[in-house]
Amino acid sequence: MEPGTAMSLGRDALLAGLHANIRKVIERFVEDHLDVAIFESFKAINYRVKEMSSLDLDGSKLMDATLNVTNPKIRFADLSSQTGKDVQQGLHFLFKRAVQAFRNPCS
Repeated sequence: MEPGTAMSLGRDALLAGLHANIRKVIERFVEDHLDVAIFESFKAINYRVKEMSSLDLDGSKLMDATLNVTNPKIRFADLSSQTGKDVQQGLHFLFKRAVQAFRNPCS
């Protein structure tokens, strides 16, 4: 194996590690339509965040209201430490930008 390359996992092993809602979407499209699988996955993520937060928002506004560091509806880390705040902010930005990049342009 070349340095810096990841060990290849089988398709079934990779799919088994995904959330059930994402796995259901991806299994339909990953073989022939990876772009559709990514788009549908981010729609499922957006729906799940909306469901968990009970907010009537969408896309990046939903991610801002739900995952922000100051008053998150969904917490990824202990916000009493700087490390926890950094993790929360990093995942907030990751989800927000991913929704903007992969979901919104396709819509």
